[in-house]
Order: sequence, then C-alpha cells, then structure tokens
Amino acid sequence: MPTDVGQAPFLLLSIRAEDAAADDEYAAMMRFAGLDANGLQRIRLTNRALGPTDLADWSRIILGGGPYNVSDAADSKSQRPELVVQTGHTAILVTAVAVSRDGSTIASGGSDGRVTIWHLGDGSDSASARPRLVRRIGSGYLPVYSVTFSGDGRYVAW
Repeated sequence: MPTDVGQAPFLLLSIRAEDAAADDEYAAMMRFAGLDANGLQRIRLTNRALGPTDLADWSRIILGGGPYNVSDAADSKSQRPELVVQTGHTAILVTAVAVSRDGSTIASGGSDGRVTIWHLGDGSDSASARPRLVRRIGSGYLPVYSVTFSGDGRYVAW
C-alpha cells in the first residue's frame, strides 16, 4: 500500500476504548483509503492525550467513532454502548464532516463519493435530538475527502 499521500500523512484520532474495535476501525480506514501505517497514523485518545499538535504536519485529521460524545459530561454517559445507525451514506466510511457556522446543519462526505446534508434538531425532545437527512448530492464515483460550508451557510463545497 502507498505511504505517499501527496504531502504529509493522515492522522486518525481514535476514541474507541475497546482494542479490537479500535484496531478494526484503523484497519478499515487504511484498507478503504489505500494507505499503510505510514500514510495513516493513529492516536488513541483513550490511551493518551493528544498534546500539542501542528496541523501542518498532517494532510487531514480524521476523528474516529466511539460509543458516546467526548464532550458529554462523564456522569451523563451510558455505561452501555448505544447503537445509532445513520443511513445517509451507502459507503462504509464517512470521510469528511463540516458544521455550518450557525450550527444548524452538518454536511458529511463519504467514500461513496456523495455528500449528505443533515439538519440538526434542537434537542427539545427525543424526536428532535437526532439529525434529519435533508439531501444527498454528488457523483458517487470518487471519495469525498473534504467538505465545507460557505460563510453564509447557503452553499456546500467538496
């Protein structure tokens, strides 16, 4: 597998506490991105702190999945993993995520070559606490590695 990703390697920030799940996630990302351990390096944030990081050292930074939100207070996290299935992408990997400036919309790009737009609920009840699929766009041919909103939030570029 190639190690040259054009410039610097990709960085995976893993928040999976279980060794097998973290290793499976890392292996899948390397396989689907066509990279080896030099092209996709990993830091397991459940094992050590990130520490000072120069963004110029990395081509891209990927935040891996986990059983909870890292920003949740510790006493609010369930000790039981919760299965949440988002069905916006046909691909196995979500490769890019952006949040609109006002925080109301998420755009996610996948290895399926599509960008999916999600509207975020306000969290006032259980029905509005989950993102709602708004639209899928893209060619479906090449993976989406970067996605961003325009300053006014009206446009998405990838």
